[in-house]
Amino acid sequence: MLDSVQKGRAYESEIFQLIRKFLQNGDCFIDIGAHIGYYSVLAAKTVGIKVQ
Repeated sequence: MLDSVQKGRAYESEIFQLIRKFLQNGDCFIDIGAHIGYYSVLAAKTVGIKVQ
């Protein structure tokens, strides 16, 4: 992940594209993981929710 960020590339861009394609306002997104919430933040930004 760090390597992608340092090089200015999207981390796991295929997953990013799927989230942007299918997630819409009002949908529920559940991120079951054990890391820093990367996909949760990505999903929230996709539907326009302010994240901190």
